[in-house]
Order: sequence, then C-alpha cells, then structure tokens
Amino acid sequence: MIHPMQQINEWKAAAILGFIPDDENPLFLFNRATKEMLVEILSGGINVVELVKFELRSRGLNEEGRFVGFN
Repeated sequence: MIHPMQQINEWKAAAILGFIPDDENPLFLFNRATKEMLVEILSGGINVVELVKFELRSRGLNEEGRFVGFN
C-alpha cells in the first residue's frame, strides 16, 4: 500500500506537470467544502462513502461505475 503522503506528492506532481486535470485530481475533491463540513467528516458525522454511493446512484451508476439505469 502506498503511503498517503507519497500519494499526495504524486498528485501534486501530476497537477504541476499537467498530467491530471484539476476536476480529476483527488487533491481538489474537498476544496469547496467548508471548515465545518471537513470537521464533521473527520468526526464521523458525515459518511463520505455513503455520499459517494448516493452520487453514483443519482447518475444511474453502480458501485463499479457501470451504468445500470435510474430507479
């Protein structure tokens, strides 16, 4: 497993070199979140995994990202 700081440094380098667009770079995933939301996520009050599942379903996708249609 890759060390988290190594992964962050790789994302930074990829961004600087233009290898990854900002909207696909995990470093910028939470840049619009408020401080309060970030603290709530860390404390377990907001379940990010469930939010991602909800977003995928909203797009008609399953947990593997395959289109399954809208319910």
